[in-house]
Amino acid sequence: MAEIQEVEQQGWVLRLRYPPRPRPDAPLVVMLHGWTGDERSMWVFAPRLPQDAVLVAPRGPYPAAQGGYSWHPMRPRETRWPGMDDFIPAARELLALLDGWVDLQADRRSFHLAGFSQGAAMAAA
Repeated sequence: MAEIQEVEQQGWVLRLRYPPRPRPDAPLVVMLHGWTGDERSMWVFAPRLPQDAVLVAPRGPYPAAQGGYSWHPMRPRETRWPGMDDFIPAARELLALLDGWVDLQADRRSFHLAGFSQGAAMAAA
């Protein structure tokens, strides 16, 4: 059975699933939730993903006023849709976290992204 854990790494909250037999060449799948979601939101897809992959589901870094989290800061009474540039700061921080994470136990060259709604915009950024 795969091990699921929630960790905090450099200020990020993440949910992880390591394969039953971890190996350094395991593929890495990063699952990005939508607006007002959190690190548990994308877990519905986990059973359909390869069992030998390391799954990482980060929590968006910005609290949403309605509850949950966002991938960019929401401003009160904001009337425009966020542009791709709004997601770049969080995308850079997340990539730096994953790239520098010494004990991640995954092959960062075999990197896959899955995003829902705002998480898809984050993945595109």
